[in-house]
Amino acid sequence: MIQIIYPSTAVQPPAVPNLTRKPRLQMVDTGLLNHSIGHQAEMIGLTDLTDFMRGKIIQHLVSQQLQAQNYSPLYKPVFWVREKANSNAEVDLLHIHGKSLIPIEIKSGGHGKLRSLHQFIEQTTHKYGVRLLANKFSVESVKTPSGIPFLLMNLPYYASTRIPQYVEWFIRSY
Repeated sequence: MIQIIYPSTAVQPPAVPNLTRKPRLQMVDTGLLNHSIGHQAEMIGLTDLTDFMRGKIIQHLVSQQLQAQNYSPLYKPVFWVREKANSNAEVDLLHIHGKSLIPIEIKSGGHGKLRSLHQFIEQTTHKYGVRLLANKFSVESVKTPSGIPFLLMNLPYYASTRIPQYVEWFIRSY
């Protein structure tokens, strides 16, 4: 019913879980999560989940979607934390694509800062990142604060069911 998911500090495959870092809990179903924490009454009548629980429900839904699409019963979503001990940098998900780990940030609303994604990009050898948000599809050329250029694919939340296909297209096309 509940998975304990430890983060990885790797920026290249394999994304080995770091058991010394703080884990994340992932319930098998977002509806069960909402019921268990007593939020189902608050959700009745909501027209937009993006800011509900500071975006944590959207993050949980996206992780649940990826897990549901994976054929392996051993699959667990992977997220990244910076190796530095006192750092709070965290990328919401990592997508394994060939010899690369593609960072995915899930942002509530139509925008969002990307500090952790920038830190990941500064440590890796590829220059691709993904942001899921309440917005339209787009691809942007952006730079980290230290000036490293990379490509950012913005996907609306509903496209989270097709992340592997979008990442494949993104890397092949750019």
